[in-house]
Amino acid sequence: MHIALYEKIKSANSLFEIYNRVFENIGKGCKPLIKEKGDFDKIFVDKSFFNTSIDTFLKEKKEQYDFINVMNLLHLLPPPSIENLIGRIRESLNENGIIFIRVEPRLFFSPNLFKSAVDKNFSSGEHIDYYKNNIWSHSTFLNVNI
Repeated sequence: MHIALYEKIKSANSLFEIYNRVFENIGKGCKPLIKEKGDFDKIFVDKSFFNTSIDTFLKEKKEQYDFINVMNLLHLLPPPSIENLIGRIRESLNENGIIFIRVEPRLFFSPNLFKSAVDKNFSSGEHIDYYKNNIWSHSTFLNVNI
């Protein structure tokens, strides 16, 4: 992400501002479809969970889902919370639900800890490690409980 866009997003006061600022940087002719903050909030902002951690959200929301996509999130969390969070995500899946997880390298993130946490919570699935110039680039996990 470009530093200028990062600074714009960091200084935003709402998700709607972030939404608009991302479109400002995409290029000419690309405009957001949602023009009014009220319309945006009706679609994207669940007021009861705004500023809530994902762990709290999963504890309090009892819905179960057919598909959960966890991309570029777990590697940003403290290592001790990853196994617990993966367990909560598994509990949020329907019996034959599908989960897709993607993680990237970060200073304190351990791909082995991630794999271990996934293996403890899912009886089957496929880990795929991606490398760029012989350096680990990212990993994915897809359960195959279908």
